[in-house]
Amino acid sequence: MRVGNVILTTLATFLSSGTISLAIPTPNGWSPHSNSSTLKNGACLKPAQRREWRTLSKAEQKEFVDAIKCMRGLPHDPKLTPTGGTPGLPPVNTSSSLYDDFVYTHMDASIPAHYNALFLPFHRWIIDAFRKALTEKCGYPGEIPYWNWTLDVGNYSASPVFGSDKDSGLGTIGNPQANFTVTDGTIASDIRPYPNPHMIQRPYTEHPYRNANATIRAFRNPELSVSEILNSKVVDGIIAGSDGNFTDFLTVLQGPTEQGVHGAGHAVVGGDMTSEFWSPNDPLFFLHHTMIDCIWAKWQDRSLANTWAFGGGLNQNQTADFAFPFGVGPPANLASMVPTVGMTRPVAVWEVMSTRSEYLCYECAW
Repeated sequence: MRVGNVILTTLATFLSSGTISLAIPTPNGWSPHSNSSTLKNGACLKPAQRREWRTLSKAEQKEFVDAIKCMRGLPHDPKLTPTGGTPGLPPVNTSSSLYDDFVYTHMDASIPAHYNALFLPFHRWIIDAFRKALTEKCGYPGEIPYWNWTLDVGNYSASPVFGSDKDSGLGTIGNPQANFTVTDGTIASDIRPYPNPHMIQRPYTEHPYRNANATIRAFRNPELSVSEILNSKVVDGIIAGSDGNFTDFLTVLQGPTEQGVHGAGHAVVGGDMTSEFWSPNDPLFFLHHTMIDCIWAKWQDRSLANTWAFGGGLNQNQTADFAFPFGVGPPANLASMVPTVGMTRPVAVWEVMSTRSEYLCYECAW
């Protein structure tokens, strides 16, 4: 059953005019984005800029990949507390890294925060939490960059995100002579522990839906090319549509049988990126999901009716999740909790609804 949207138009009006401020309880000494934005008395005065990967200088790209390498060298954080919300996962590998803790967080939240209303809030939270860890633990001065795949239509494999530079590149597509593992860039020969120790794989294809054996679901259009999905016309249509209707926006974003911009961005890369559980093994996960978050933020900014629009169900329909990308079961609301799996303090949906607030302070340089 489709759940109606929650649209707090009056609240959004006050927020946009600066008339009121929502007080968010934060631990002593905690200052979100203190290195990349300006906050004064809880107000986001100068949002940090999330920029597209190819607009970063080589030095800025190196800063980002160096911070990721740093996180992969830091020990597991015992704060990680699996909820059991996604059964059948391997146990936490206490010999793994802080980076891997974020992978496990996504694994644990696979059922609690996918194919339901929490999908976008959860991914906005995990991107922010990941950036905060890069800054606080590894001194990263910037924001998470995004991959605007609409700039690569027709030849995504030539995108600058697939970089072979050993100091600043995120690796090219997988080597078919090495089981499609990434053998260059800064992640060459990198071993990831989840679900089992392996090198990152990228069996790139622009027709990922042809292989029916690759999924337990049947795609509506197996011949669909990702170029027909990951383009500016589609993205512009998503941002321009679904006025005030969050569940419709999420449905269009996911697309029929998940052949929308979210799924296509994973599928074109292939390998680890296609896993609903451990896709963050590949650092491109964060660039892709930052792009998805930018689309949501642009949609929110387009209309006052969109700003606080939210709805859907808290549960997955595990027998027909494609048909219910917004979830089923108990209705979600702005007080619903994002599954943080112990990596940060508990966070409610309303805290991540605005990217210019006391909790978040950034915008996408589009």
